[in-house]
Amino acid sequence: MHAAEIPFGGGVSPRSARRLRGQSTVEYVLIIAIIVLVVLVVGPQIAGAIRNQFNLVAGTIGSGTTGENFYEATELPDPENGTAFAVYSEDDNSLMFYKRRGVPKVGDMFNDRRVTEVYTGFENETYIRTTGDSWKTWTTNVPWASLESKIEITEVVDEGIQPKSIAFWFYRCAALKTVNLSKMNLSKVELTHGAFLLCRSLTSLKLSPFSSTLREMDDFITCCDALETLDLSSSDLSGVMSFYHFALCDGHMKLNTVLFPTDPSKQPKLVYDMSCMFSNQTKLETLEGFGEIGWGLGSKNGNEVNLSQCFQSCVSLKLDCSKWNVSNVTKHVNFNHNAPGVIAPEWAD
Repeated sequence: MHAAEIPFGGGVSPRSARRLRGQSTVEYVLIIAIIVLVVLVVGPQIAGAIRNQFNLVAGTIGSGTTGENFYEATELPDPENGTAFAVYSEDDNSLMFYKRRGVPKVGDMFNDRRVTEVYTGFENETYIRTTGDSWKTWTTNVPWASLESKIEITEVVDEGIQPKSIAFWFYRCAALKTVNLSKMNLSKVELTHGAFLLCRSLTSLKLSPFSSTLREMDDFITCCDALETLDLSSSDLSGVMSFYHFALCDGHMKLNTVLFPTDPSKQPKLVYDMSCMFSNQTKLETLEGFGEIGWGLGSKNGNEVNLSQCFQSCVSLKLDCSKWNVSNVTKHVNFNHNAPGVIAPEWAD
């Protein structure tokens, strides 16, 4: 089967291919007949106990059956109490996310793919960079990091997965083409640092909304050379304080449209770093969500407020920042250098 023919949704095999398990209809009829006989011969008290036990067993079997078909635990999505896991398959170089009552094993056939690797525990982890002096040569403790040159497709199949961080999840996944996290609950995510950093082949990125829990978006889509659109319009970014290198480009770019929330209540309230946010994005034309007065700029902890090179070389962008409140800004070197359509604020210094 070619990769293009492999279905992504679900994971439940066709009904005709399912293996029958448990008791057949004839065996159930025989069991019921025996119970009736016991009721007539032994008496109501003992028969009642047997009936209760039969009902208990039948109920247990029925919880995993439909008609005469038995469902494996790995085939039963459970968004509330299931186990979140990711499966990598060499069949199509996919990394798929699920939340089920059971977890498949390496070597199993699952969702029409052979399981190459299985990962759990990522909902409650915050992964970090561990070594490396440059943002292009870091190593991380993300469990599937060793597959960075292989993963081509990522999709969330089941609902109910709620990570607290997606930092570095797809860092340097240079072969990754499509990411669909629209079924993942991102409302608890606090950190997205380097989530898609150096995903140079990425052409499609679908996300569910972030919430006010989110604190930083550093290096979010940095050097995603093939990505043309990023839609964050349905997210609540009011808690985000840093957009350092958010969409920095190092020479190869296609980014045309970025949509931030237009609702003022969901826009950032206290940002201290927007340095190199869109630096060198020469194709960027549409940028929504800044409004006339821009975002709230400042710092709670006395950090410098840095807007240096924020729109440097955004030669296709038209944005009037003249009414932004920049009274708290401490650095703004080359804010709009080589970006003739970007009107700079009136700096306080």
